Amino acid sequence: MYASQKGTSYGQVQLSAQELGPLEPFDDSIPELLKNNGVYTHLASDHYHYWEEGGCTYCTRYNTWEAFRGQEGDPWKGEVKDPYIPEHVPGQGGKLWQQDWVNRKYMPKEEDQPQAKTFAAGLEFIRTNYTEDNWFLQIETFDPHEPYFTQNKYKDLYPHEYDGTHFDWPPYRRVEETRQQVEHCRYEYAALVSMCDEYLGKVLDMMDELDLWNDTMLIVNTDHGFLLGEHGWWAKTIQPFYNEIAHIPLFIWDPRCGIKGERRQALVQTIENPINNPDVEKIMIEHMVELMKANDAPTEQFERLGLA
Repeated sequence: MYASQKGTSYGQVQLSAQELGPLEPFDDSIPELLKNNGVYTHLASDHYHYWEEGGCTYCTRYNTWEAFRGQEGDPWKGEVKDPYIPEHVPGQGGKLWQQDWVNRKYMPKEEDQPQAKTFAAGLEFIRTNYTEDNWFLQIETFDPHEPYFTQNKYKDLYPHEYDGTHFDWPPYRRVEETRQQVEHCRYEYAALVSMCDEYLGKVLDMMDELDLWNDTMLIVNTDHGFLLGEHGWWAKTIQPFYNEIAHIPLFIWDPRCGIKGERRQALVQTIENPINNPDVEKIMIEHMVELMKANDAPTEQFERLGLA
């Protein structure tokens, strides 16, 4: 797909000139290398670019995979008639925008949303297979990508005054909206992030319940950040890549070293997660262990960032 997903999937820096693109036959896929060396790999995702033309050669590299529809303008539900779209802050339009309003009609409850389905599938895999050895599970959700569509229970966490029109999908341009509109959109984003927190918490709770912390590695990260009015811009395609875009979350638990509650200042990048190591049986995260033990010793002088 994009530089970040492709680099993460096969462990090499991908030229940033390529946008949406498949894994080529000559690319070494990390999930496939694991699969071919006795590690069962499974993907649960609602990231609809995976099943678009150009992205459709990723899922098949896993032993098994599950896909859940409806994110953004995913061409999911078919309605010939134009959908009802409420009055909204200008900035969006076109087929993607229209399709998203069709999709929203089919997700009236939280359990109908693709993020909820994705995590439910991941949790089902864990519960089914936690007594087995040698498995790799990737739970990948599109959220908190725009549009910031979620349920009122999360929006209610962020009460604020707003008397404007609908605004949960910022445009990719300079900020032209009022301060109140920008603040409202930030709260819409915060609500969706809170939903993500809720579902990540379900994974942590299951690791508690099934006593997985002693023998199971957990990595939590994402591909990029997003400008919500900072520096006078919306979105992620602004040069230079400010920290709000490039400084992404990365949390690691590795039971082999047991380090917890510590931060590192050393540079690291997402393609280092699946190290491109010819010794496939040791492929998973030996470099990460070294980094965690390094006590901020420099490991890189510069890094690369890809966007999706």
